[in-house]
Parts: sequence; C-alpha cells; structure tokens
Amino acid sequence: MMDNIDEVSDKRIKVLKEIEKDKVRVVRAYNKRVKDKSFQVGDLVWKTILPLGMKSNKFGKWSPSWESPYRIVKVIFGNSYMMETLQGDCLPRAINVRYLKKY
Repeated sequence: MMDNIDEVSDKRIKVLKEIEKDKVRVVRAYNKRVKDKSFQVGDLVWKTILPLGMKSNKFGKWSPSWESPYRIVKVIFGNSYMMETLQGDCLPRAINVRYLKKY
C-alpha cells in the first residue's frame, strides 16, 4: 500500500516538471512574436478611429482605419499618451497604446 503512494507521488512530481517545461516553451514562443510598443514625447503616431465600429460607410471596406498623424505630448504611466494634432490642438483624453501605431 505504501509503495503505491510513493509511486503516485513520484508520478505527480514528474508530471509537474513536464508541465513547467511546457510553460517555459509556450512563454518563449509567445515572446518571439510579441513586439513591445512604446513611444517618446515628440514621436508621430497614427490613431485608430475611435470608437471602434464608427468608421464612415462612404467607402465601405476601403474606408480608412487610422486617423492623420498626431504628436505625442506626454507619457502617462507607460501605457497611455496625451497627443496633439500637427496644428497644435490637444486631444481631450489620453489614448491607450493599443490604439496607436508608428507614423
């Protein structure tokens, strides 16, 4: 009876080690494809048309998904950015990095 318990605990330890190896492999594969986005003050960026789903239906599926270039004015806590147009008009709210891409 005690031998079975020892065998079960050994098998559990073995399986846990295999799960840890698989997790490390998955993390490595994920990190290969993920690119970190960050911008500095003064960078030019495109902004997605917000709110999502409010694009003009004039051109159908060929309507633009991104709005004209904006300049980063202030970095807020690493993920959000205050922006202004090239004419100098500030946007009222900060925009999250997931809605921006490099110009």
